[in-house]
Amino acid sequence: MPSIRRYDDPCGIARALDVVGERWALLVARELIFGPKRFGQLRDGLHGVSPNVLSQRLRDLEEAGIVRRGVLDPPASVAIYELTARGRSERPAVTFDTDVETLRSVTFGREPISEAERDGRLTVDGDRLLAERFARMFLFASTSCA
Repeated sequence: MPSIRRYDDPCGIARALDVVGERWALLVARELIFGPKRFGQLRDGLHGVSPNVLSQRLRDLEEAGIVRRGVLDPPASVAIYELTARGRSERPAVTFDTDVETLRSVTFGREPISEAERDGRLTVDGDRLLAERFARMFLFASTSCA
């Protein structure tokens, strides 16, 4: 069995990908956002996933505390899968409420976040330090811009 890839990075996004970063895992969580589903219902919503891969992703997500496996009462007595409280609470660490042009300007370093906020063109919701770090990730020389 191949070992699970770990990012070994303290960033919240990297830690989340350690849990749900395997192929199909995020799509499994997406399917469960609207409520519990049976295995067959999950397969129907995930075109192209093999039964073995889906089973493994469900086990991985269950071990990570994102998904809970239950069994319906008789007469059905079939397994169902649902998101746990932790799985339902996963949300972005930071969001930007702005237009595309302002986001480009801030992200590619032409304008500080604080300036766009002061002008009312940008609102940062969530971790402010993470927002600043995110914007600095995309800095590059202006000669590279198209």
